[in-house]
Amino acid sequence: MEQYERRFLVERLPDLAGTAGERVVQGYFYFDRGVGRVRLAGGDRAYLALKCPGEAGTHHEFEYPLPPDDAREMLERLCETPWIDKTRYRLPHAGRIIELDCFHGAYEGLMIAELETRPGEEAVGSLPAWVGEEITGQHRWSNAGLVRAGQRA
Repeated sequence: MEQYERRFLVERLPDLAGTAGERVVQGYFYFDRGVGRVRLAGGDRAYLALKCPGEAGTHHEFEYPLPPDDAREMLERLCETPWIDKTRYRLPHAGRIIELDCFHGAYEGLMIAELETRPGEEAVGSLPAWVGEEITGQHRWSNAGLVRAGQRA
């Protein structure tokens, strides 16, 4: 499935009062034509995603559910470190959902907002004041890029 998304740095945390976040731990492994991601979400759900580049800022992503115990073993045996450890918040804004990731561990203090868009959509409309510099397409800010760098970019 093709995915279109815009990503932004976040300089200051918005008001999250009353907003439940979900803890996500994910690791990455690499192959010739793409990247694999193993994700544990909320401690009881797990997924394997395979990603490869697409056209003009898109990528293809194929995602499959996994038993959580298998995901934990895959993280240990397949994935590079440091893993991504973050809390994800889903925040409504102007009829859309902005996903806000607040990173922990090796990337403590980093916050990235992500907005899914439609094919060919250039403008994203108004964004909240806490959304900063756009980093769409900058691999060093992708989760896989952060892991490859081994530290905050």
